[in-house]
Amino acid sequence: MNDLLAIMVAIALGFGAGWSWQGSRADARVADLTTQHEKASREAAEDAGLKLKASEDLVDSIDKAAAIRTATLERKLQETQHALKTATRNRPCLGGPALRVLDRAPGIRLGTAEAALAS
Repeated sequence: MNDLLAIMVAIALGFGAGWSWQGSRADARVADLTTQHEKASREAAEDAGLKLKASEDLVDSIDKAAAIRTATLERKLQETQHALKTATRNRPCLGGPALRVLDRAPGIRLGTAEAALAS
């Protein structure tokens, strides 16, 4: 009977030790997976931040180019309006000098929109 009790105690201790050892292995795997997930999340956040910064820089450069282009077109419009008033002497008829001014205006030219914007 004592032998049976000793065997049962040994089995119980072995089972407990195995259970504990398996649990620590599982905890280590969970900790490793958590670390990997945190690293991947951090890298994804850094990548997203870099892409956001690049997008913001692109928007800024487009805004700057658009502002420059708008100012240029407004200046050309004012020059054309002034030249037209000068050529017509504020009269409604369009003579040769007025037509030549209009021929040079970028918005009047026939052709593609890109050609008009390029001038």
